[in-house]
Amino acid sequence: LGIKTNDGYSYNAEILWQNNEYDVAMIYVSDYKKIGSAKLSCDANYVGQSITVTGNPLDTFFAQTWGRVAATGKTGLEAIYGNMWKQLITLDLTAAPGVSGAGIINDSGQVVGILVAGAISQRGNFNYSYAVPAKTICHVMART
Repeated sequence: LGIKTNDGYSYNAEILWQNNEYDVAMIYVSDYKKIGSAKLSCDANYVGQSITVTGNPLDTFFAQTWGRVAATGKTGLEAIYGNMWKQLITLDLTAAPGVSGAGIINDSGQVVGILVAGAISQRGNFNYSYAVPAKTICHVMART
């Protein structure tokens, strides 16, 4: 497994843990001190929380999007995906293909979620995206 940073460097990574039910994983990069890391917040998200997402939508490398948490709890995706995502946070930003798996970062630089889906229809995007809350990730990792 490899990762690429926004300064153009590539690093080897190894999957340490994954949870298919929530579609999340933890990776280890041996040179993590060179690229830095962000602390995983185990606090609950709240409506209005300011967030930033960086990803690679449609081969646009490291595009940043800013938004807010629009809702917490049920999203309606439960009917489509069953138990895969029991609880998500709704974000008021659009996430094109290539951004899935991105960390949702708060104003303190902490990871408060992981982007897993975007809302689309036959008419186009709805400008909403969905993330697994970091609090849920902490729970399934038995940190709380």
